[in-house]
Amino acid sequence: MTVSSDNAPKHDAGLTEPSDAGSAVALRHSLKQQQGQLAHDRLFERLGQRLFEQGWSDNLLQWWLDELCQQLGAAHGLISRQHAGALKILAQRGKTYPVGARIPMFGVLGQWLKEPVAFTVHTHAVSQLWTLSSDALASLYCYHFPMAIQQRPVGLIGLVCSTPLTQAHL
Repeated sequence: MTVSSDNAPKHDAGLTEPSDAGSAVALRHSLKQQQGQLAHDRLFERLGQRLFEQGWSDNLLQWWLDELCQQLGAAHGLISRQHAGALKILAQRGKTYPVGARIPMFGVLGQWLKEPVAFTVHTHAVSQLWTLSSDALASLYCYHFPMAIQQRPVGLIGLVCSTPLTQAHL
């Protein structure tokens, strides 16, 4: 950029204002995506390190849920295991049932965890998982991730956020 005699900025002939602005927006968007991916990678790296150093424990599962909720901005979350037609809460954060509670798998929960399990993020609010009022739940964003091994259901991760997650988060 050069400055004219009246001290107003002028652009070089090869650069135009729209492309500069577009480039800055694209760069900012790209950097934001890279930072998000790095944060995801660090979370799983820390999980692997803790598994290596301390082995599996209920505390590890609670730590991971807390870290995941913090990273994604979810005020409420749960990790559950399917057992005998119900989901047993293994870790929880916010307005959900306490660890050890069993939630029957009726309705959409039964459909989501029916074999073969599809690798799908469900955004339907399921009131039976949360202790939030129906009105409060309707104004939030719910994400439910079925967990499966070889398409056989093993549980569910649920998150409730006040802002929507982007595709990069999922």
